[in-house]
Amino acid sequence: MTSRAIDQSQRTAAKVAGFSCLFGMAIVVFANYAIFERLIIPGNAAETARNIVAHERLFRIAMACNITYSVGVVVLLAALYVILKPVNPGLALVGALCRLVGAGGILVTQWVGAGVRTAKSVDWGRIIWSTLGGPDTPVVSSYAPRSNGFE
Repeated sequence: MTSRAIDQSQRTAAKVAGFSCLFGMAIVVFANYAIFERLIIPGNAAETARNIVAHERLFRIAMACNITYSVGVVVLLAALYVILKPVNPGLALVGALCRLVGAGGILVTQWVGAGVRTAKSVDWGRIIWSTLGGPDTPVVSSYAPRSNGFE
């Protein structure tokens, strides 16, 4: 096995990868534990929706943090590709593409979630609010599943 010299582009990519990894982790921890922890009430979708509507700015900041994390993942995978390309270009490309698919899934989920959750139009707002059991909507008090689950 031959030893290869590390060039300047790999050194720069390593610094970028380290920064984006640390920054991404910090920002996602902030969004999940400092913001979403306050907004999301486990097992109570109606109260969660009320919290999101009451604290819309916090919700938008959390969504922006998650989207920034997704962009940081793309920067990280590009830097890792530059670092690993001299070792095995094909394997580095496969790894980068797999991580890109994961980051794309996170990004699409965040955009769709942001669009649905922060809908301000009256019609969409009523639809979402009635789905979550708003004050004017009758709420089903219990759920009795069928014996086999398919009926």
